Amino acid sequence: MTTTARSLAGPARAPVWCGLELCWLDQPAERLRVGRVTAGAVRQVAAYALDDRPLSALPCRTGWLVATPSRVVHLRRDGRQSPTPWPAADLLTCDPGGRLWLATPDALLRADLSGRLRVAATGPTLALTWHPSATTLYRATPTGIDAHPYDLANGLLGAPTHLSDDIAIALAVDHTGQLWAAVPNGVRCVGPTCLTIPITEPTGCCFTTTTLLVTTASGLHPCDTGTGGHPTTRFAE
Repeated sequence: MTTTARSLAGPARAPVWCGLELCWLDQPAERLRVGRVTAGAVRQVAAYALDDRPLSALPCRTGWLVATPSRVVHLRRDGRQSPTPWPAADLLTCDPGGRLWLATPDALLRADLSGRLRVAATGPTLALTWHPSATTLYRATPTGIDAHPYDLANGLLGAPTHLSDDIAIALAVDHTGQLWAAVPNGVRCVGPTCLTIPITEPTGCCFTTTTLLVTTASGLHPCDTGTGGHPTTRFAE
């Protein structure tokens, strides 16, 4: 497993692959950047200015939901921004069924079909992802990484199983169901082998169809793990 030389320079964090394109955050410039991945290389195709420092972005049909320290905004592809009913959050994501999840400093929240938010778990959440079967939710917290049985039909979590004491800034799952975690010294394959791709202070990771992409303060780096992953589910507006 190696880091390729076809990296894209510039501050980057929280990459999200939706199948057609990649988005990531440039916090110093307060930008959401959009790119395409071709033959393992990342090429930026657009950049959107924001009114505040972005913390998380989630693709939707007409653009993205973007979390900032004060609110969640709807960023359209023409650059227009509009408020949403969601509270300020550190993390936005969707489960495989398209259900919206938000992480605040105090709780992990799930939106029901009416849009009402319900508390799924207490305490801070650093990262979330799901097994390809949608039967397990992986959650990173300040105490490590847990796996919860997941009821996709109702969005309910079961009792957690502790997988690792690693403090992860991001989680990603490959085609085989193997969990990967961005930790301070690299991106680690969580399991008995504990293989680690050495990267200094990663700020995020995600899989494309064929490649693991890792962000750092210096850029976005494709890595060869021998496998790919599934796209993030878009939020259905």
